[in-house]
This record gives sequence, structure tokens and C-alpha cells, in this order.
Amino acid sequence: MQNSFVNFLVIAASLLAVPTFAKEKEPVYFLPEKNNLQILPQKFEYNLLNSSTIKIGDIVIDSNNLSLELAQDKSQYQFIFNWPAGLFDHAELVVFNNYGKAIQTYEIKKEDIELIKESKEGEKSEVDSLLRKDKAIFKTPIETVLLDEIKYLPFFKFCLQRKEESTRIDLCSVELYLSSKDGKPTIKMRSENKKRAQILVNNAEVGEQGIIFLNDISESINFIGQSESGAKLEIETRLRPVDFKDIIISDDGKSLSLTSQGSRPVSEKNVTNLTDSMWQIKLPADFPVFYIQGEGSIPFRQEFFVRGALPTESLRTSSSDLVNDTYSSSEKMTLDLPKGVTISSKDANSRVAKNGQKIEWTVTGLEKGQDNERILYLKKDKNEYAIYQSIYRAAALEAHLGATYITAEKMSFGNLGLNYWMSKRSGLSIMIDQALTKTDTIDKWSITEFSYLHRLTAGMNFRDPSFFGSVGMRSMSLGNLSFSQIGLGIGQKTMFTSSFMKMMADWYKWNLNYYLGAKSNEIEIKSLLTADYRLYLQLSHSFYFNYGLGIQSISMSDDNSLKSTQVNVNLGLNYLF
Repeated sequence: MQNSFVNFLVIAASLLAVPTFAKEKEPVYFLPEKNNLQILPQKFEYNLLNSSTIKIGDIVIDSNNLSLELAQDKSQYQFIFNWPAGLFDHAELVVFNNYGKAIQTYEIKKEDIELIKESKEGEKSEVDSLLRKDKAIFKTPIETVLLDEIKYLPFFKFCLQRKEESTRIDLCSVELYLSSKDGKPTIKMRSENKKRAQILVNNAEVGEQGIIFLNDISESINFIGQSESGAKLEIETRLRPVDFKDIIISDDGKSLSLTSQGSRPVSEKNVTNLTDSMWQIKLPADFPVFYIQGEGSIPFRQEFFVRGALPTESLRTSSSDLVNDTYSSSEKMTLDLPKGVTISSKDANSRVAKNGQKIEWTVTGLEKGQDNERILYLKKDKNEYAIYQSIYRAAALEAHLGATYITAEKMSFGNLGLNYWMSKRSGLSIMIDQALTKTDTIDKWSITEFSYLHRLTAGMNFRDPSFFGSVGMRSMSLGNLSFSQIGLGIGQKTMFTSSFMKMMADWYKWNLNYYLGAKSNEIEIKSLLTADYRLYLQLSHSFYFNYGLGIQSISMSDDNSLKSTQVNVNLGLNYLF
């Protein structure tokens, strides 16, 4: 037993001995709202330009460009679909007969589309330069049976459709019919069935031009636009969250650089990717406007109002130990200030002190389960600017209460566990399993396991995905037998990304553990391998419901003790505090 404990300490120490590297200096951001930049609410724009053309945000949709051609390549006919490209880079394209029944469906991917760029030379204004007028083309062979069916229809139409979470987009063509020209089949638009061009917002008819301000991601828009020719556009969408984190102005005062996280601009022009979710856009200082993606990539106009002097890059403060998240209620960071700048705090939970050539920034009062914003003020000449750091404090303790049913032994267990995260990488875990029922051969069964957990990438529990390793001591009492084993494990805990899986759980975890042999009263456990897969559904800020399956493979010298393969059904409740 003493040797086992020594081995446990050696393995745990080896996991802890991960080399650390000096972090590069990171910029401390200027808080936009406190640095003379007003972020205006996003707005959904629409404008019925004429009887056949409507503008949605920066997308110009001309129903005359929503067309279908029939071409012949040798003996094979093909459809050539055309549509304004801004709304769809992938879609379901459906051909409907005159009764509204779908007679052909095409699943169109981005690589299936040919994009025809619209030249922007000679645009009259900065507003015009933002517009997207590109055309998309999709070509596909047409089957003879479909061509024969269309031949006898009085009219038909096609629609581009896209449905995603919180989004629906339908764009339908005018009514079409098959005719002939010079003895060859051709497709024409019906002109005798003209309709009244109109726009409806949330089922109410509105004027030809308007804007809808949205302040919250829970607000939605239902938009319908119809051209005189009968082409129809339906959009159901809402905002995507975006967080504007930093603002600076160029030294010459001509351009703004805005750093953001979340929903992206509709155009990648003048956009720099900083991380997977963080990006920076450069905007003209006299026209700080761009279009940002709502749900379904629907464009929303985002504007800013400059109310006074903005900070420049020469005033940038940096740090090599910025803290973004923590398990602690307080943290310290070191700042490098630019020359000629003084720094101060107006908050008792944010204090600064000079430490040699650097500034030591101490933040306190960090509350669990939320982002805590701490602000400092830089002063240069007569201007004062606000810098800040947002720190999320996670719960370091996680309690687990659950139940397990072992199908092979037909026994039920109660589970009680506690995890404590000492840092972003290291944690301790204790788990107790106690049999609640017994069988003819097993009257007592309990397991106690103490483990050290080590994340391979630094992060916070139930916030950052990570692979992890573990080393543990497992003590099992089985009747009058007692076994102590060292175990090693690997696993992964991460969040679901697909909408389908998110309906069942927010996170999932798998882990695989191998335990060394142990002996008690001449009965030997030769090997033990366990695998567990568990789903976590978030019920509230602190509670997660978990459920899943486990498999245990055990080899014992006494074949009558336990069945070699066992399947476990698990469910439980996790509480973070």
C-alpha cells in the first residue's frame, strides 16, 4: 500500500511538471462607451426602390435577376438559375407547379454556385459603395421527365429556401412557363398576372421604405416583400450577439479601428481576424458605418457616433499577465504604460500602485458566475481615456449527486462526488459509490476514488473545452474483500456545436480509465478498464443534469466474484458553487 501511494505521488508530480512559457504582451482595451464612441442600436433596413427591386440592408434584390434559363448542351438540356447572391451562398432550391406542389428539389452548396461580381466603379457615395449587387448562377442538367411535366403546366416557379435556428428565408421567382423560340424550348415570365408591389412587417403593411431598430437578441422580425411581377421575399430573423471591445483612431484622424467579438461583418473588406471569434474592422472616421450579420446572415446596419476625442494607438497600455477568467475573488496584473501618461482608479475594487517601472493593478470583489468589469483611467494632456479588463469568475467547486444501475449485476448505486479546481489546469476529485441494493452473491459493495485532474489546455470548468488526464487511487470494498488500485485516465469535456445535439445537451464528457491490479485474501483483480460517456444539460446558472452510459471490463482470479463486462446506466445532478 505504501508503494502504491508513493507511485501515486510520482505520477501526480509528473503531470504537474508542465513547462510554462512567458506570455506575450497583450493590449489593454479602451472601453468604447467611455471613450466618446456611442454605439447605436442595430437596425433592419428595407427600401422598395421600384416595382421590381427591393433593398434589404446592403443587398439589392432585383426580381428581374431572379430568373431561369433553359440551355442545350449537345443532346442534354440544363437549367440555369440566377438570383441575387447576397442572401444565399447555400440553399434548398425547389421547383413548384401551378398548384404549389414541389416537383423538383436541389440541395445547393457554396461550391455549386458561380458568383458574378458587380463592379463598384463610379459609385456615387460611400453608402452606394457598401451595396452588394453580385449575382449567383447555378447550373444543373434537367431530366426529360421533368421537362415533359413543365411543358404541360400553365405556369411554375422556383424558390430558394434556407431554414436555420431562429431564421427562415424564402425567395420566390415570378411565375414562369415553357414556350418555344425558333423551334427550341425556352422559358418566359408571365406578364399578365401583375400584383401590387408591397411590404409587410410583422403581418402589417408598411410604407415602401423604413427601418426597424432592434435592441435585444430576443426580438424578431417577420418581413415580406412582393414585387409587381409577383416575385416574393420572406425573411424571419433576429440579431446575433456582438460585443464591441475596443476603439482607437489613427494618428492622422482618418480611420477608426474597432475590435469586436461575436457576429461578424457581412463583408470581409478591411476586416482582420484576431482569434476564432475576435475580429477588427477599419472604418472611415467621417462615416463609421458597416453591415453586420444577423441570424441567417441577414444584414443589419451598425452605426457609431463620435462625441469627442478618441484614443490613439500611441496611448495603448499593454500587459504580459492579463487575467480573463479566474476561480479567485481577486487578481493582480502588471501594466506597461506609454510615456507621458498618468493612471488612476475611481473604483475601490480596482487599485493601482507603482512597482519599479511598471504599474501593479489589483482587482477585488470578483463575483462568481459573471463577467466583472474593472476600469482604469489614463490621462494625457487634457484628455482622459478609460481602459478596462473584463474578468469572469467561475465556481471552483462542483458537487455531484447521482445514481447508477449496473445491468450485469442488477444493482443500483448512489453516487456522491466533489471536484475542486485549484487553478485553470489542476483539480482534485473525490467520488463515493455506495450500493443501494444487494444480490445473493454480493451483500456489500462500495467504491471510493480520489483523483488528481489535469487539463491539457488552461481553462475554466463548464466554460472552456479541453482534453484532460487523471491519476487516482481507487479503494473498493466487495463483501469481505478490500482492493486498492492506482488508475490513470484520459478524457475530453467539450460543448456541442450542432443545433440537433444542443436540444439534448449543452456539454458532453468522455473518459477512459485503466487501473493496475490489486489483491485481497488470495483474490486478485488482474486488470480493470472503465469507459464513461455523459451528457450535461444546463438547467440554470449553477445546475446541470447529466445522463449517460458506462462500460466496465474487469478481470479477476475468481470468476464468480464479478461479471467480466458490465454496462452502467448513469444519471445525476451537478451543482457549481
